[in-house]
Amino acid sequence: MTKAFLLALQNGKTDVAWRVASFSTCSFWSDTALQFAIREGYADVARLLIEAPHHPARADCCDGEALLIAVRNGNSDLVSLLLDTPQHAAHAYCRDGEALIMAARNGNSDIVCLLLDTLQHAAHADCCGGEALIIAARNGHGDIVRLLLGAEQHAAHADCRDGEALRQSVINRHRDVVYLLLSAQQHAARPNCRRGEVFMKAVLGGQEEIVHMFLHDPEHAPHADSGNGEALLVAAARVLLDAPQHTAQANCREGEALLMAARLGFGLILGLLLEAQEHAAHADCHDGLALIEAARGGYGGIVRMLLNAPEHAAKADCQDGEALLEAVRAGHGRIVTILLHAPEHAARADCRDGEALLEAVRKGYANIVHMLLGAPQHAAQGGCRDGLALVEARLRCRSDIVGILLKASQQDAEGVATIETVTCS
Repeated sequence: MTKAFLLALQNGKTDVAWRVASFSTCSFWSDTALQFAIREGYADVARLLIEAPHHPARADCCDGEALLIAVRNGNSDLVSLLLDTPQHAAHAYCRDGEALIMAARNGNSDIVCLLLDTLQHAAHADCCGGEALIIAARNGHGDIVRLLLGAEQHAAHADCRDGEALRQSVINRHRDVVYLLLSAQQHAARPNCRRGEVFMKAVLGGQEEIVHMFLHDPEHAPHADSGNGEALLVAAARVLLDAPQHTAQANCREGEALLMAARLGFGLILGLLLEAQEHAAHADCHDGLALIEAARGGYGGIVRMLLNAPEHAAKADCQDGEALLEAVRAGHGRIVTILLHAPEHAARADCRDGEALLEAVRKGYANIVHMLLGAPQHAAQGGCRDGLALVEARLRCRSDIVGILLKASQQDAEGVATIETVTCS
């Protein structure tokens, strides 16, 4: 009987399916039939299945699968039917709020309202750490943001995940959503969240109205001089680079502005210089000096920007591995990883006859020693310079580094024997 019912639905013969449902006793009442009817949008048939006198289908079948199908298709009538059925109604918060998150992503405010306002098992607006709010903010669905923030119970927090909703709305230039998040009655978003990162993005994007809202927040206004003054410098750089006449050239003085931005860790300004419409700065200027400066300072984001510049990208192996050496000397393991794994012109871990390895051993950076010995290409050799790295490690009583080097070393028996005679001083 179930087969006959589904066949009638598949052929669009809802009247036949209706008659089959009306006269059958039990065999066709199945979750599969209900899900198929909902998927095809047959509201009357779905209602018949749910309200059948014998063996009715359950609206909450398969942990809310029927509800999710209705939400995915944007069918508010079917959503309402599943939520309001007297017995075994679908749970709006099933699967930790997946239905609400889906409705927020699709921008369907009617369904969001139904899920939040159902009398039993209502969805939690703050489910999954505010995921629905963040998605709605990212997509600019102001009406849904308002519903989530104003939910009677379990309202979403505008400042969830350290201001992620605010960050997304700024990145995507949704000024109205920014206003809603900042003016929330409780747990309002903070303009100075993430140490001013969101504020800097507004400055970088030239979003004057949002910057004004941030600076005039009564409690959590960011510092206009945040980022060691980078906010002001970014604003000034944007004005100079976008001037209608006599526009400043990002590559002026052979890239001196780029070098300064890399040295100070001003990633936003460096991005403006690299992406200038005309006369963009060259990431490889002065034979990669900007990359070396960024590696020395430990600015991983800037190192990536320079290596991935669309044109004139910096080379990780510039100046015979100087950037790698600077990163090793400063103990910046993350930078070392970036340089060794650059897609093109990767730094050589064995550059300058193992100088990077010796520096890591002398500084006691066991993690970096391991990285250099395990580099994907041109790995450092544990026995380089006649075993000097092993000698240095033993003299400093670093048994952990000695173990790493001995495991990687391919020295002959005589070299190893020589090392073993050196004792801790």
